Amino acid sequence: MAIAFARARVIHLTESSGATRDFAYVGRTVMADPRAYVGPFDYSHLRNDLAYVEVLLPPNVPQIFLDPALLANTLDAIEIQKIRTPLSERTRMPQVAMAVIVALPPQFEVSLHEALTIARRIVRYPCGPHPIPIHLAIHSASINRHAHADIALRPMNLDGSFGLKVPDLFVRFRSQAEGIRVAEGTGWADLSWEIQQAFFTERGMDLVVDPPAPAPDRHLPIGIPDETYAVDQYSTSGETPGQYQHDQGKSDESNRDTAQRPLDAPRRRIASALCSVHRQRGRQACAGGSDSGR
Repeated sequence: MAIAFARARVIHLTESSGATRDFAYVGRTVMADPRAYVGPFDYSHLRNDLAYVEVLLPPNVPQIFLDPALLANTLDAIEIQKIRTPLSERTRMPQVAMAVIVALPPQFEVSLHEALTIARRIVRYPCGPHPIPIHLAIHSASINRHAHADIALRPMNLDGSFGLKVPDLFVRFRSQAEGIRVAEGTGWADLSWEIQQAFFTERGMDLVVDPPAPAPDRHLPIGIPDETYAVDQYSTSGETPGQYQHDQGKSDESNRDTAQRPLDAPRRRIASALCSVHRQRGRQACAGGSDSGR
């Protein structure tokens, strides 16, 4: 069953790493860092699980940047040129790109082309109207199909140059008396759920996405008879919803088969109700960009 798992982290330029290293790992290939003293990054031994790789470019920019190595080297070189204080003396390293991992439906539920369409919609949506290049790859390791996206922080100009970093592209901060805190940001898991569910509805597929749980780490109890069971458990066990934990990515293999049957009906009802609420917003998200690669 499809799940709404997504994780994002910032790619920093360090003395021995940067966007080039991440691009090489995601693309399962060999790439040379733009700095001569940093050795090449070779992840070609992992290529057995590489199902697809591409670069998504904004319209009308030079097509030479379809080469992942050139794009990665350019992103790193821009940050290298701006360095004034040596990296070894810095506590805050330059930010080069955003790396995102998104879980995709397994091979027995959707085709590679359909999984690619879902991945493109998810990673393009937070960029909005900004002409941001994206390096995208799909890995298919057994049933753990997932997408990696390296999203640049700088927009591309029509001549192939890069502009200033887009402020508040993925997160917005707010200053308060006690310091700076995150005011709002991209909810990658919720975005993944909405776009996947909208895609299934759009294609008329009899599939649902497990809704994100309110808190991570542990599964809900096995054998839930109906939607009210979880609420009843709080009242009988003394736990509050805030204390209740859930781990979307790990399951109890020994109980999966017995648990699946009683869980199917409530999952479908919950997903159907949530889909009706979010369908319009999900369709607007899907319409935000073309599904075809450049």
